[in-house]
Amino acid sequence: VVLTEAGVMAKYALLGVKGAHPINPIIARILQAAAAHGLDNVKAIEKETRLDFETINKARVVIRRLGYYGRTGVTDRGRALLRLVDLLESRRESAEEVREEEMRFHA
Repeated sequence: VVLTEAGVMAKYALLGVKGAHPINPIIARILQAAAAHGLDNVKAIEKETRLDFETINKARVVIRRLGYYGRTGVTDRGRALLRLVDLLESRRESAEEVREEEMRFHA
């Protein structure tokens, strides 16, 4: 069995994660904003993600606890998660383009 790049990123991002904290779009959006502005810059994260203060603060705790953000910024594991999100998003967009093209072909 050979892992795809997305599989490799998922495996590394989740390796050693303790507990049952799911990775969800909110965690990913906040981590992406934190990569640009810093995890402690809640105002900038609020502005970029359009999420409320309470949601951001809860997610910040989870992000640190899971090891996606350390003292100096996004960790290697956090970068793997962000890469995984990018890969999955690009594949979703490609699949949508194929569906649209097939619909035009069959119309």
